[in-house]
Formats: sequence, structure tokens, C-alpha cells
Amino acid sequence: MNDRVTADQRFAVIYNVDAAKAAAGTPLSEFLHCIHPDDLPLVQSQINNAVRYGDHYQSEYRIFDRRGEIRWISAQGRAVLDATGSCIRFPGVCFDITINKKIEAEREGTDSRPR
Repeated sequence: MNDRVTADQRFAVIYNVDAAKAAAGTPLSEFLHCIHPDDLPLVQSQINNAVRYGDHYQSEYRIFDRRGEIRWISAQGRAVLDATGSCIRFPGVCFDITINKKIEAEREGTDSRPR
């Protein structure tokens, strides 16, 4: 795998990457820079394992948006390997799940209060 990510405008906006650069293909590191430092090692490990073994990738993690606020992302994809075991593609999708996480937190807060 050449360590370059090609992405659409929505994906680029989520990860604070210039849309034109994302469309042309930009290094993976430009997409990883906004991931919360506490979450980054696990995300990198999950991506590396998917690339190494051709596995499915699924993760939820925090990123910092353009204003420096935390957003939650759900990402999933699958590494496609060639006959020699080299990753040739890694198609995937990501979603902003911040509202879901806020609802979960509110629900947990409500459920944990004494009645």
C-alpha cells in the first residue's frame, strides 16, 4: 500500500484535510493528525492489522474538528490484498456519531440517578 488516501469532500471535511488534496490523494498521516492522542495508538494498530491480514476494520474514536471541539467518528473498511499479500486498496466509510454518543451519555446519566 502506498500510504496515500483518496477521499471525497465529506470525508476530507471530517478529518480537516483540504478537499482538493484529499481528492488527489494525500498521505494517511494527514488524516490521522486530528485523532485524539489517547485514541490514535489503537486506531493505528487496527489499521495496521487490517492491512497486514486483509481484515475488516471497524473503530470508534474521537477527533478534533476545525474549532478544536471533540467529535466522535465511526469508521469501517476492509483491506484488499493482492496475490502476494500486499494491500492494494482499503475502501471504507466514516460517520460522525457525536450526537449518538451525547444521547448515550445522557441516557446513562439518567439511568444512573437514584429513583
